[in-house]
Amino acid sequence: MSDGRIFLLESPNALDLLEGTGETTSLVQVCKLFGHDIVSFRIRDRKELRQTLMYISSVGWRSDSGEVPIFIHFSAHGSNDGLAIGPDDVTWDELAKLVVKTFRAIDEGGSYKGPIVLVVSACHTDGKTLSKHLRRVYREDTLEWPPEYVFVFDDAEVDWRDAVVTWAMFYRSAPVIDFSDGGEKADVQQLLKRVNHSGYGKLRYFRWDNERDRYKTYPAQD
Repeated sequence: MSDGRIFLLESPNALDLLEGTGETTSLVQVCKLFGHDIVSFRIRDRKELRQTLMYISSVGWRSDSGEVPIFIHFSAHGSNDGLAIGPDDVTWDELAKLVVKTFRAIDEGGSYKGPIVLVVSACHTDGKTLSKHLRRVYREDTLEWPPEYVFVFDDAEVDWRDAVVTWAMFYRSAPVIDFSDGGEKADVQQLLKRVNHSGYGKLRYFRWDNERDRYKTYPAQD
């Protein structure tokens, strides 16, 4: 049994492909070294993004899914408006709707009971835009719970090489953290502190607060 299961969805532009830049090649090898199950998808447009997320949601219908943490990791160019998925601009609102639809499908499957963590590796995720859209879509949807754990960069600009180092450090420890009943907060804070002190990138953590019906945000404590 692996420590974590990682679905890595990366959308490089055509120039990225020519230059061989991106997170996938390095992260797949590193995460396998750490003992995780990981699979990557190259997403070329909005349609493939939708199809891939629906494919991933089938994990909810597998009787042997277990409770190993699942990480859905997006890697793409980002802006204040959303993600660049090939030639398509996917707004944060559209991404939130797709994520909630995916989580609802997993929930309806009924077999997977473990934590699902959302990770977004892109520029301009340092604001609270995505979490605000997730909260709004959750309120309009029939999903019992919104995505409970969200990790993003706390920097406006992110170099892809720094991103590889940052996420490698993240996946070294994150899958074995106990994401339950809020007991993981101190462990997550310590992990983010180590990552942030590396100098390669800062991460921010959002956790759903059911009592207050909103996301709480936790940057690493110095």
